[in-house]
Amino acid sequence: MNSLSDAMSVFQKSTTVMRYSFLLLGLLFVGVFGVFKFLSASILPNLLTNLGLGLLAMVIADLGVKLVVNVVPRVNLPHLEKRAVFITGCSSGFGLQLAKRLDALGVTVYAGLRNSQCAGALELQATCSKNLHIVIIDVTKDEDVKNAVKYVNKTIGDKVFWSLVNNAGISIFGLTEWVDVTEYRRLYETNVLGCVRVTQAFLPLLRENQGRIVVTGSVSGRFAYPFLIPYSMTKFALTSYVDGLRREMRQWGVGVYWVQPHLYRTNLSELEVVVRQSNQVWGAATEEVKSSYGEDFFKNYLERGTGYIGENASNNIDEPVSDLIDAAVGATPQYCYTPGMKARFEMFLARYLPIYLIELMFLLFQYCYTPGMKARFEMFLARYLPIYLTDIYTEMNVNLKFPAAVLERKRLQRDSKKLH
Repeated sequence: MNSLSDAMSVFQKSTTVMRYSFLLLGLLFVGVFGVFKFLSASILPNLLTNLGLGLLAMVIADLGVKLVVNVVPRVNLPHLEKRAVFITGCSSGFGLQLAKRLDALGVTVYAGLRNSQCAGALELQATCSKNLHIVIIDVTKDEDVKNAVKYVNKTIGDKVFWSLVNNAGISIFGLTEWVDVTEYRRLYETNVLGCVRVTQAFLPLLRENQGRIVVTGSVSGRFAYPFLIPYSMTKFALTSYVDGLRREMRQWGVGVYWVQPHLYRTNLSELEVVVRQSNQVWGAATEEVKSSYGEDFFKNYLERGTGYIGENASNNIDEPVSDLIDAAVGATPQYCYTPGMKARFEMFLARYLPIYLIELMFLLFQYCYTPGMKARFEMFLARYLPIYLTDIYTEMNVNLKFPAAVLERKRLQRDSKKLH
């Protein structure tokens, strides 16, 4: 795309199939606003004023409650030394730090991981008390899960089995066309069915003590991020599972809590891991897919994806771990936690903004993210300009980021016009 007219032409063609009409939105807004103005000036001024104030007060009150909850110091349950917690996925990241901090609080911790000789297991053995138990468990294997329950029953003594923290999870990076179905199945088996399998196995103990189930989710369970669709699918499934399970378990007095972090520096988001996984996924893609997207597209995806993670991943892992602790042993746990102010703000927007504005927020990530001031300027444009203008900007400035097949089709369309 070398001119504004070319970009406008492509945009107009692409929007002919859109069902969402910005013209209709504008007309309806003017019409509804006009009706409200007429009513407020004539027959129903007090009703509309009070209705508007009531809705505004409800939103502000909701935000106020959330602010207070996050500002007021948290208090843990009494007698933590008499309580036991089982955690999956303790080899690194949130699970490792959660196990260490709960152990420091005096809780009997069962730290589940797949390899007793991994770095995380050795660190736990070296730094924690004798009240921490290393439990070998692969959440995808029924026998491992059954053995874990037997081990807890055998060693718990007079302690109360209080919380199960489902933290085990894996990820993969790449466009949906690049990722083989077997990888989707692998992620689903660990992230979703693994959680279900472990939860079902420990439910008898949890029901007996009216304990808690805690699930480590992700904001990807609310947004399907580009390049993370397989992972997002599993987190969406967990979101549904937690919502339903919470309502089912209420009759038993079992609490179900959900912690949904955004982007933190853990093993899942290590740049080396992202690059390795992306190369593996791209290497395993079919030749047809590779020729359609082109090597330049993949290189651009990798550069921009790692740049985004490198600039935006938070080092403050204490945020989600503190929320996990509050969910597991806090005196007044919340149903859902979103660690970090940035993530809370994004979830607020997701709750109250129309979906087309949410789409606008993600528009530039896939095609035109560049670390530094340029990226911030582009994100500013994406946030405040109408979406059709940002689409035109994308067509004009980042056409090299599009799949080779798309560029070829546009070239053929131009050549066809010249012939006629």
